[in-house]
Amino acid sequence: MRKGPWKGVRNGHGNFVSNGPNREALFISHANPESNPFARWLGAKLAAMGYEVWADVMRLHGGSDWARELEEALRNRAIKMLLACTPVALDKQGVRNEIEIGAQLATELKDREFIIPLRLEPYQAPFRIAQAQYIDFSSWAAGFAELVDLLVGSSGFSVGRGRGRRSGSRSPS
Repeated sequence: MRKGPWKGVRNGHGNFVSNGPNREALFISHANPESNPFARWLGAKLAAMGYEVWADVMRLHGGSDWARELEEALRNRAIKMLLACTPVALDKQGVRNEIEIGAQLATELKDREFIIPLRLEPYQAPFRIAQAQYIDFSSWAAGFAELVDLLVGSSGFSVGRGRGRRSGSRSPS
């Protein structure tokens, strides 16, 4: 797991946002329940490789204050947001809220590649991720190999340029 000195920044609202040793989780944003099998599969594969993973289907249980726990994880634990993109997912208000928070974090953390879109199906990219490169997960195994290559080959989880495909300059097909 990524370790380092405690660091952080204040966001535009004066709130402290951690980018230090507690910000180690790969946060999986997805449509619930439609993409639950994918989120569980991806989370299990990444966890088996030693990554800390935060996904609602892996972390929440009966009685959880799911909205608060999800927002806390995204704002304070996530080092990257893995966005499972399908038309259904990108139409859900919860996923759109996570994209908005992720876009704010990208600015606050000075990480323009904080959100990593994972293309499960062709989709129209919403404005906040229109410029972001996607990884094609139409084949889960091939997409996973590309994601791992990106994570392993980048220092401090910084996404390398030229990988994946653009999700905004054209309609993904």
